Amino acid sequence: MNTELLKKKILQLAMQGKLVEQDESDGTAEELINQILEEKKKLMAEGKIKKEKLSRIYKNPTDNHYYEKFEDGKIIDISNLIPFSIPNNWSWTRLKSIFQFINGDRGKNYPSKEKLLIDGKIPFISAINMENNSVKKEGLLFVSDEQYNKLRTGKLQKNDFVFCLRGSLGKHCKYNYDTGAIASSLVILRKIGEILDDYISLYLDSPLITQEINSTNNGTAQPNLGARDVMEYLIPVPPLQEQCKIVKKIENLISNINQIEKSFGIINANKKILKAKIIDLAIKGKLTQQLSTDEPSSKLIEKIVDEKHKLMKEGKIKKENLSIIYKDDDNQFYEKFDDGKIVNITKELPFKIPTGWSWSRLRNIGIYKKGPFGSSLIKDMFVPKSNNTIKVYEQKNAINKDYTLGNYYITKQYFEQAMRGFEVEPGDIIVSCAGTIGETYILPSDIEKGIINQALMKMKIFNNINIDFFLMYFDQILKKESIKNGKGTAMKNIPPFAVFKEYLIPIPSQEEQERIIEKKISIFNYIKTAE
Repeated sequence: MNTELLKKKILQLAMQGKLVEQDESDGTAEELINQILEEKKKLMAEGKIKKEKLSRIYKNPTDNHYYEKFEDGKIIDISNLIPFSIPNNWSWTRLKSIFQFINGDRGKNYPSKEKLLIDGKIPFISAINMENNSVKKEGLLFVSDEQYNKLRTGKLQKNDFVFCLRGSLGKHCKYNYDTGAIASSLVILRKIGEILDDYISLYLDSPLITQEINSTNNGTAQPNLGARDVMEYLIPVPPLQEQCKIVKKIENLISNINQIEKSFGIINANKKILKAKIIDLAIKGKLTQQLSTDEPSSKLIEKIVDEKHKLMKEGKIKKENLSIIYKDDDNQFYEKFDDGKIVNITKELPFKIPTGWSWSRLRNIGIYKKGPFGSSLIKDMFVPKSNNTIKVYEQKNAINKDYTLGNYYITKQYFEQAMRGFEVEPGDIIVSCAGTIGETYILPSDIEKGIINQALMKMKIFNNINIDFFLMYFDQILKKESIKNGKGTAMKNIPPFAVFKEYLIPIPSQEEQERIIEKKISIFNYIKTAE
């Protein structure tokens, strides 16, 4: 559930007058705006605020067009500027009609950062001090009384609105201290008249003002707005009584959404914990019932080791000192190596497994190969794709689980000369092993012929092991071990093979592996349908 998108939709409906029912007894917004304009005229006449060219926006019922009439009698058709329809008892107006705009002081009296105080009575507000539409206390700096008195403009009063013109465009808050000063990247919006502060806050949060900001951003290296542009922004104004209804309605809706969001967060966190618990039960043999008719997995491991011995004898893979792990009559676990050495490894085993299961080392059940390092594969050797090239698979193929990504290639000649040992095939597992460690991807049947680069490892697990069972254990246990034991300072790398291949894995019978995966999929599907 995208709650942020839902909140934006609610605000959009509110600005369009579609959130609450209109009531003729609420009066009209035109009356309210006329009162505000008269008050602003009075303040200008008294010299309390700067003189501005005021205007009224109205809809002509004969042609349904919107017009803006200025004090000098000039009338302009602005229908093409109106973003959407509003109820008949609402009115459009410019922000400059309902606010006094006050820029921050940009002159010689502007308080430089080194002159600001870490403690004081007069806060100095910049965009970094605004969070969740209010001023956050952490990191707040202050101006001295002397600095404040020197400021020609940019002085805050309680209940002013602060709006960001540079960088974080449109970031805003309602100011709740008695006095203050703003950075030059901000502008003060000081309200005139009786429009509700809470309704203004809703407008400043709405998609409507985002559209206005996007259309007037004149920055290149840094986003930038002109205060004069912001003054011309359009705002839909409902009657005062309807503003109250809208604010109350949205408060209730947002409260409900936040509660739902919190519940979903708890549910999703619990689902993640539940899935991890299911996998934990699965790899420990506690998810399904063992059957005495299953062939012991020790027989399965013996077949795999025999197959690997054969490949070593034929020179197809490097020779290794393979081993078989068994439980003796003394209830201790031992590891017997090809060279005849026997070691008690009971204390090394991480947990108990059912009768009929067996432990094994990774080196016994698969073939592993890290990508080429050093000067054997450098960018100078990459060439454009053609009929005479071989693809180089990258870490992003494993992380994004997408074999089509990337555009690095080497010639077939160089592949045959030096890179054949790094070739991958359908069914191979590629593993990210630098920086982001342990992300896995099974290469599908339709992959392009290619090799792994230095940030990948390939794993070929013998057919007697269910690849889904192997990856379930890898993701739950071995990935964490690899991250914990990873080497490197600036960038972590998967542990050396001397460590990695010694990792232990519990092996059930082939039949039990199938039952475990089937049960896990069934439970996960049930969890998904309950979302």
